[in-house]
Amino acid sequence: MGETWRIRDKFIQYCVGKGLDLGCGDEKICSDAIGVDIRQTQAVDMIFDIAKRLPFRNEEFNYVFSSHALEHLDGEISDTLKDWVRIIKPGGFLILYLPHRDYYKEPNQEHKRELCENDIFPVLASLNNLEVIDSGLDIGDERYSFWMVTKKK
Repeated sequence: MGETWRIRDKFIQYCVGKGLDLGCGDEKICSDAIGVDIRQTQAVDMIFDIAKRLPFRNEEFNYVFSSHALEHLDGEISDTLKDWVRIIKPGGFLILYLPHRDYYKEPNQEHKRELCENDIFPVLASLNNLEVIDSGLDIGDERYSFWMVTKKK
């Protein structure tokens, strides 16, 4: 099981309409979201490298959700997030849930980078068309993550 189940109740309010779950692994935030991952699982609707330009139209989705995927990707975070935001409709949401480098203690050879809020906030701010509406830590027993919810202007 992935990480999405840990925080689903907090994010489900933003997951209305046509949605995309990038790096969904074996579980999607919503059953009707389009699950995209580089590996095939039961939850995956499309096999695709989410670090590359996504094959969707501009402003096609009401929300894009990604849980514990961004740290696995090669390339510039800013380029990746800019493309993810490109496909979100104005008024739609980008929801990120990521392992926090100060709380995630298990070595993971698949991680290309370690992240915290201070790595993501400036990137999102540089896009100029997002407003951070919620963020926080999800830490404790077997919990080691942070989240950001942004709304596209």
